[in-house]
Amino acid sequence: MINFFRSNKKRDFIAYWELTKFEELLSKGIEVGSEYFFLVKFIGIFLLVRESDFEGTKVFDRENKELSINAEGFDDNRTFDLDNRQEKIEFDRLCSKSAKLYEGDLCEWFHLTNQLHLEVKEKINEGYTKLEMIVKPLELDVDNLNKELVESLKKNVVSHPEQIKDGGSCPESPFKANIILSYVKSSSSQELNAVYEGKPLFVNSELAKEIISRNNIRKLEEKFFDLCKQAKSEESDNNFEQGISLYSQAIDLVGIWSFSAGALFNRARLFRRIKQFDKAIKDYDQFIKYNPDDYRGYTNRGIVNLEKKDFKNSFLDLDKGLEINPDDKIGHSFMADLQQELGNYKEAIKSIEKAIEIDPQNGYYFLKKGNININLENYKKAETDLTKAIELGENDSLIYYLRGMSRRFLDNNKGACKDWKKAAELGDKDSEKLLNKYCS
Repeated sequence: MINFFRSNKKRDFIAYWELTKFEELLSKGIEVGSEYFFLVKFIGIFLLVRESDFEGTKVFDRENKELSINAEGFDDNRTFDLDNRQEKIEFDRLCSKSAKLYEGDLCEWFHLTNQLHLEVKEKINEGYTKLEMIVKPLELDVDNLNKELVESLKKNVVSHPEQIKDGGSCPESPFKANIILSYVKSSSSQELNAVYEGKPLFVNSELAKEIISRNNIRKLEEKFFDLCKQAKSEESDNNFEQGISLYSQAIDLVGIWSFSAGALFNRARLFRRIKQFDKAIKDYDQFIKYNPDDYRGYTNRGIVNLEKKDFKNSFLDLDKGLEINPDDKIGHSFMADLQQELGNYKEAIKSIEKAIEIDPQNGYYFLKKGNININLENYKKAETDLTKAIELGENDSLIYYLRGMSRRFLDNNKGACKDWKKAAELGDKDSEKLLNKYCS
């Protein structure tokens, strides 16, 4: 690896930009939503802003989404004929000058703020014409790095001659950088402030690591939520296995922890839909681990255990969910199903009545209650419940089949036949058989 430091003369490196162009750069950066401007070294030296600080702008969008300004005498937009001796000399000069800009502990990027932009406008009005950058010769950072680390890094120190494409970078260095930015006019100069809007103008290596880490987390979060959104869309289209695959990608992206618990919960729901109950329970186990006070984990795991016919664990889960949230109508509804499976019809009635108390406009709950009352041989109550379900908009063939059964036991054959006819029209084969047997 080339060690540019060894060839660097012990003198200041100085570059200038027109202050009006620097103002234009800051204005563009604010316009496109950039938080930073960058110092880029390639064949020349220029300052750059772009729409996305850490992701490259698409080539065909660059004209409107980014802006660069070249330091005077370091215009890298020229085309060099390297077979021409004079142009080859100029090319080598620019490369050499660019190589003498070192990172040190300072990165090649700076905070862009409205306060700085306003200050630049003021300085232009005051007659300042140039932005001056002075880079002092680097010194070893023996205060912050141990001797062994300094020696190991010193052998590999290089500047960054490549253009920034994917965002800022700030490798660890054994050198303390000393960069000064100043406003210049014919009679005087004034250094830029160290801090604007509470943010340091110069980004150092420690801050860079924090910013890059935070940005990487943000990008992961965006990708995570995008995958979850796609999974939700697939679920809406009943593409459950594709939804599971997308949720799995989202979870693998960020790992299993509290942040991804929601995706685990949703994936468990889809595992249940395709009857992969053990996988659903495993996901609910993880959800509960990170959300032990969220009743939904227990309720939904209880529902899966009910469908597995694991009634003991189903009861423990549903009971725990209702302990956390006594107003969970879904928990009461499935507790009624569990009690009915166990033959505890009176307990089932109590549970479904609690669900109805919480949500009295839910016709499905009256359907459930009517079915339980038939098992209790409370046919009149069953007829009332099922009629209420119909009044609330339920139109399932099962309702008419069950109400027909209730009316049959109440010796209301005409009403029973009418209900079975309606159920048969809705596609119920059992009601069609009953019509042929009792209503012909």
